[in-house]
Amino acid sequence: MPYVLRRCLLIVPTLLGVSFLGFALVNLAPGDPAEQFARRITDHPPTLVEIAEARERLGLNHSVPVQFVQWMDHAAHGNLGISYATRQPVSTELRRRIPKTLQLAVPASLLALLIALPLGSYSAVRRGHAADQVVRIGAMAGASMPSFWLALLLILLFSVRLGWLPVAGRGGLDTYILPTLTLALEPAAVLARFTRSTMLEALGEDYVRTAQAKGARQRRVVTRHALRNALIPVVTYFGSRLGYLITGAVVVESIFVWPGIGRLTVDAVAQRDYPMVQGVVVFAGLTFAVINLLVDISYRLVDPRIGVGRGVSR
Repeated sequence: MPYVLRRCLLIVPTLLGVSFLGFALVNLAPGDPAEQFARRITDHPPTLVEIAEARERLGLNHSVPVQFVQWMDHAAHGNLGISYATRQPVSTELRRRIPKTLQLAVPASLLALLIALPLGSYSAVRRGHAADQVVRIGAMAGASMPSFWLALLLILLFSVRLGWLPVAGRGGLDTYILPTLTLALEPAAVLARFTRSTMLEALGEDYVRTAQAKGARQRRVVTRHALRNALIPVVTYFGSRLGYLITGAVVVESIFVWPGIGRLTVDAVAQRDYPMVQGVVVFAGLTFAVINLLVDISYRLVDPRIGVGRGVSR
């Protein structure tokens, strides 16, 4: 069986396992979703009878495995359920929120690459020089800084002190700058360190010395020979970070009041909105499974010596 087809088939049990685990953990959280649901459909504190009716209506009087099987049966027919909070189909809400998250995730990912690859490569080439030390210290600081702290610093500087950018919300292009920078800094710092480490290893290989001995220009040696062969660990990390960004940067979206998947997840958990949480879990599992598949395939594009049929051992 071809490797790609085999990996595609593995997505199914992966989604089943992730979905059940998420469903079980949400059910263990404190609070009664039936009571919260009853509060939304009545204009007074719900009675015990109304709460019992809501529990029956939502199917919460069954055990967790039975609820999960019922949900899977509906999901197999394209129905992810109705949100307890918004009373709208979960799939509709996801389709509305996903593009807004992508509007941050894609620019942040590209910005991280544009920062990390040149800086990491330059740091490796200039190993031991002052520029290398500056890049290493900056990368360590960026990788160590929590995203919520960075977001608050950027808001304090550019919004409160200078008044250049809005504090939060989604509107014009200026509202994208701060959350994009916040999302891009940490992966850029880690990717720069990855790039420097793998570039140092590649620059010490025999094929690089041979190219240098033949009189090849330094830029050609770095970009054509060393960098391409140093990209596999970088691609691996970048794939995982891209999945995190697409499935919703919870902290960043909450701070900047960005109406994406991350904020939707926070609201759904706080409101005990089981169908919405389950829909987000399935979306996240599917996103990571597809990205991991694409990362495995991209290994062969980065390094043709690696066979997709054999997979990657790294």
